[in-house]
Amino acid sequence: MYTQTGPLDGILDLIKKRGTLGDFLIELFTVSSRADASRSQKHAQAVSKFLGGTTLVDPAAIVNLMYTSRDSFPIPTRKSATPAELKKRSDHMRMARYKLKQWAIGVVEEVIDAEADELMSKDGGLRLPADITWDFLQHFSLESIMSVAKQKSPTLVRLLTAAAIPSKKRTSPSSTVNLSQPLASSSTIIPPSTAITPSMSTAANPTVQPHSSTAADEPLQLFSQPAESGLGHNRRNPFIMIVVTLLMLMNARNLQFTGFQKLMGIWLFANTASSYIYTILGRMGLCVSYTTTHNLLDDLSQSAQDMIRIKALQHAFLLIYDNINCMLRVWDPELGEKDMMDSGTAATFVELEDRDPKMAFDIDTLERARALQKRKSLSFDVLYERVKWDVLHEAMAVHTLGFLVQHVPGLDYIQESLTKKLWTSLAVHRMQQERKTTLYPLATSDHDEGSTGGNQKVIDDLMLRQLHLNKDEAAKMLTIVGGDQATTEKIRTLKCFLDGCPHGYSSYHWVLPLIQLWHMGWADLERILSTHWSKSNVVSDISSFCFVNEKLGRKVKNIKRPDFYPAQALVFDTLHAEVLDCWQEVLKTDNLVLYFEQNSLGLEELIAIAKKIVYNYMSTLGHEKALHSDNSAGLFQPGTSWTNSGPRCLCDQVLSNTVLRMRDSMLHYEFQHAVADGDIGRAMNVMSVWTFTFCGSGKSKYTNELLELSCNFEYEYSDALQEAVLNNWLYIKESLQIATGITKKRGGHQRKKKMIGLKLLAQTMKEHQLHRYRKGRTYNHEACDDFEAGVIALDKTTRIQDFVQRTLTNASNIHGAEDIQMADAGIEDAEYNDEMKELPLPNILRHGVLLSSADMLEIGEDTTEMDAIAA
Repeated sequence: MYTQTGPLDGILDLIKKRGTLGDFLIELFTVSSRADASRSQKHAQAVSKFLGGTTLVDPAAIVNLMYTSRDSFPIPTRKSATPAELKKRSDHMRMARYKLKQWAIGVVEEVIDAEADELMSKDGGLRLPADITWDFLQHFSLESIMSVAKQKSPTLVRLLTAAAIPSKKRTSPSSTVNLSQPLASSSTIIPPSTAITPSMSTAANPTVQPHSSTAADEPLQLFSQPAESGLGHNRRNPFIMIVVTLLMLMNARNLQFTGFQKLMGIWLFANTASSYIYTILGRMGLCVSYTTTHNLLDDLSQSAQDMIRIKALQHAFLLIYDNINCMLRVWDPELGEKDMMDSGTAATFVELEDRDPKMAFDIDTLERARALQKRKSLSFDVLYERVKWDVLHEAMAVHTLGFLVQHVPGLDYIQESLTKKLWTSLAVHRMQQERKTTLYPLATSDHDEGSTGGNQKVIDDLMLRQLHLNKDEAAKMLTIVGGDQATTEKIRTLKCFLDGCPHGYSSYHWVLPLIQLWHMGWADLERILSTHWSKSNVVSDISSFCFVNEKLGRKVKNIKRPDFYPAQALVFDTLHAEVLDCWQEVLKTDNLVLYFEQNSLGLEELIAIAKKIVYNYMSTLGHEKALHSDNSAGLFQPGTSWTNSGPRCLCDQVLSNTVLRMRDSMLHYEFQHAVADGDIGRAMNVMSVWTFTFCGSGKSKYTNELLELSCNFEYEYSDALQEAVLNNWLYIKESLQIATGITKKRGGHQRKKKMIGLKLLAQTMKEHQLHRYRKGRTYNHEACDDFEAGVIALDKTTRIQDFVQRTLTNASNIHGAEDIQMADAGIEDAEYNDEMKELPLPNILRHGVLLSSADMLEIGEDTTEMDAIAA
């Protein structure tokens, strides 16, 4: 290197004789053509070697030295400089740094222009096809868009990244990012620009690279990063914002580049956004207009309909439908005008998997099985033995321990073992973990499925008009049609009325009604509230939900079809507090967290204690022992004497009621957990118990449905049909928010307000000694043991025999004549026709913890984990 002053001055003197240093550089690098005679071979080789990157010092380092040289920009002035001194300063616009910057900006502008054209070209990979389908929406991914953008327009991505993320949060390309941990505010998350700033001295090492070509390679892998945690639940992801900005810029460049904007339009439509919002967001380039969205939906509907009609020919599908209601309010009524309920029917086409439809849905096989009349063998013993009691009690023990794990931070490590236990030794019929259910929404209709005739019109509309099947084709194989209890009841009534029809399609014998589980769970939730509310609305009885509702300031009402979210929250929150109180009673401690800090118990030991809690506090035996006049069995710890001046009894009625409430609530929790976990076998195990509880509580229609289900699975459904029903009764969904990167979020799930309520409830239970035996304690509320009442009704009466006799000649005649008349008159389940205030969503599992969708929406949580849903 030329570091000595003498040789360098000599070279400069030679250059000066021919002109300036700039003239020399122009002559050195200017080449008019390869055949230029003025350019010697030595000259050409030296320039080629230097510009070709084969020398130790590359051109970028030289340009960087020129840019960072202290001679390339004016010398900074002192604050005390006089006007005369300021006039002597050089004009910065004439100096090298400014001109190099302008030149670089111009080059970048040309590069971005070319990259944007490439990105929007037909080969760019981001243009929508002319025949757009729902696949575009289902497979939309901002991560894949970033991948294409980085390939086609890396400079643009790099500039947007630099603008969005400070250099302090960017790491070197060789750094390792832990993708399993949330990004703390001080974390470095993308590679920094290694461009040398004026404060960085490079004179000693001119070979320093001014910028790495891989400086923005890592953002792509960080799309799946968890959102940052914090009290404000900040869900922003800078990479999502970068991609969205890029898509908005491309739309500004070309109005036909509207893939993302169309997706946003459909999302707004799905969330019933006002048309005015389309106008505002469209002005910003975030979505297309309302008219364009509506036209797109028409195109998507047509493409989906074409696809569904092709799939329908294979008969590997089931249909689910229910009524939809919207109140049309007249805000400024004229004479005779009033509010009206606009009713219709919405349906869904679900593609079946895991079974050959020709084998599973063969009508003749089912008819031959029914002709054998094996359902005559249905008895109390058959129904009772359908319950896998060992699995049920073990699952209840796992949930009991799970509540403790959620409460005690030091036991977090156990949750994974509990989840594994439910997935292995306690699994009955789990759905495939990797599977995602394929479903298609069908067109809505104005048919009223609330009547028998209306259901016939709905089925005809779906099968003949929408699926475009002819009657002969539709009647070849069984078709599962799902709905709530009222829907399946009316389908069965329709089949009874048309049983004598000689034509295959018109008899509807090919329709296989299947009650959907969400409504059955809702019915059990209503039963639990009704049984354990206290008929006299005594707010002083801690064993009643009336007391808990008042204590927690909830607004749950003991009515038919209670609001789902509040009712379930009341039941589960009460159960949670009760289970923790039982742990304190068994472990003889007032502080569970402190207890486990001082004592170490293994998993098996904890499971054994949980089983003891289930045995004592969630069983019919525990309920009966609490009704004894003494505590000789020793199941409960003795409490203080009951000294209330009010009514007295010879037992502990409050403790007896509490045991029944815990048992019923934990059964419901196991059902919801099994559904969310994708184990239909465990869910059906609870339903086998519900056969008795529904019967004991007077819910005859659900009892009949479960009796029919027992006959179907015990005697009539082939193995292939059973497998098809079990594998498709639940559907597994993938989160709609995956594309925006709203994924797994660490930290506690429980809300602060709920925790305060649980602490208040736990304190109240402790004060009342709720889970201790106190002879004579009562508030004149006696909860009915619906299970025991159902056992007596099914074992000691002719209920089973009457059902069998009624269905021998026609399997659809599961309800008595009085029930059919009530159904046709629209007396039963009238509440279903009310306008829904909010869309009910299913419960979901997060890291082994069952959460309601209401809780998830409140804390802004979602995930890419599998969620199984009862339709």
